[in-house]
Amino acid sequence: MRRKTFNPLHKISVKFSDYEGNAEGAIDAGGPSREMFRLVLEYLKNSELFTGKNKKHITLNNRCIQDNLYVEAGKIIALSLVHGGPGPHFFSQTLFSLLAYGHENTVPTLDDVDEDIRTAIVKLQELEILSDLQEMLISENIFSIAGCQFISNMNEKHTIITDTIKFYAIKRIENPLNQLIEGLSICGLYEQIRLYPHLFENLFCQEKSRLTADSLECTFVMQYSEVGSNKRLLENRAMSYFRDFLADCEEDETIQNEECQDRELDEQRSVTLTDVLIFATGADVLPPLGFPVKPTIQFLHGEDSRSFPMANTCGLEFKLPTCHSTYEQFKENMNFAIGNCKSFGFA
Repeated sequence: MRRKTFNPLHKISVKFSDYEGNAEGAIDAGGPSREMFRLVLEYLKNSELFTGKNKKHITLNNRCIQDNLYVEAGKIIALSLVHGGPGPHFFSQTLFSLLAYGHENTVPTLDDVDEDIRTAIVKLQELEILSDLQEMLISENIFSIAGCQFISNMNEKHTIITDTIKFYAIKRIENPLNQLIEGLSICGLYEQIRLYPHLFENLFCQEKSRLTADSLECTFVMQYSEVGSNKRLLENRAMSYFRDFLADCEEDETIQNEECQDRELDEQRSVTLTDVLIFATGADVLPPLGFPVKPTIQFLHGEDSRSFPMANTCGLEFKLPTCHSTYEQFKENMNFAIGNCKSFGFA
């Protein structure tokens, strides 16, 4: 992306290498790109460019501004959407509003400022005596930096609070925001955001849609053998096991979301429906532009028969084993294969 010859309108080609540096050797027909964009957007979400627990606002980081990292973040988001990857799904409503509607039409909230600033503002809100307010405005640099160091009556308290929030959530982050907009302008995406904000809001702000066993199964088309053949009998059994496996994944995921409190338990979690989708397609959500072809479920027979599932994320082919005579064997091998193939190597 930093190369002078890079053209954002050309097809993206991604190669992953393993831990020994060996390239996978496959031609990118979509799977590696989807996987790469998924991983990079997850990295951006938790990077120093954004702040917030779940919904993120943009940070002010001078080093990142000097290195044009906000521009690159915008480019990555735009390229992901244009080339069949996911949306970011982590922007706060305020950050998206700044992009789509501009600062004059955006009303920030306390959630859009850093914790130390938020704490000072909350403390100011609780003061009911004018002299206490005046003393705090003088003693706290947070307010003087925002240009809010004087108050003559209690009626001005709300204005002081509003102006302080606007300063830190909007005015202070103008430079990184402008860089982000510059990056999003690649391929004309930012222009489309301004024209059709309602179409992009869910892609930028809404949590990723939660998969269900039924919705995941409906993502695929089954490629069965001829009805009545020996292969078809094995395939019917494998599909029955697979449906049970998806139902178990959904149930386990629900239990984990309710009960898993500490990080150690979370790292030991079972395979989720999202893991299954990633294994089969390289994507953790259904892409906004859809898949280039309908993903298929195929079956492993004869010389190709094996205990573990296989996937071709470029061809969107998910191949199920048919050799297992019990569901317990099937589930154990599915869990092992998918649980140990959470991603590619290095891009």
